[in-house]
Amino acid sequence: MKKLLLLAIPLLLFGFTSPSSNSKKEEAATHKKMLANSLCVASCTTTHIRVKIAGDPLPPGTINWYLDGVLAATGSRIFNVPKTATVVTVTVGSPGVLIAGDNISTLNAQCAAPPCP
Repeated sequence: MKKLLLLAIPLLLFGFTSPSSNSKKEEAATHKKMLANSLCVASCTTTHIRVKIAGDPLPPGTINWYLDGVLAATGSRIFNVPKTATVVTVTVGSPGVLIAGDNISTLNAQCAAPPCP
């Protein structure tokens, strides 16, 4: 009986972790890491906003820039977004993991003092 009690105490103190909860924790950490990437303004002109992907590391794969849901460019961490667009989103890889996105109006507001070098 004492042996059973001694085995049960660590479980009561530290809890029991199932293998499935560990994979969920890893998945949540990966998701949080991906959300750490964001878009920031490097510079602006009267017609375009130079947008940069901030944050590292990016998931492996090709960077895809979408304007209003339509593929507009691939390959680079920096993209000149026309101010006529409404929404810019960025995915990486195939089928495409969403890593960042923003409204053009929000990015345009950052033009006064661009946060990215």
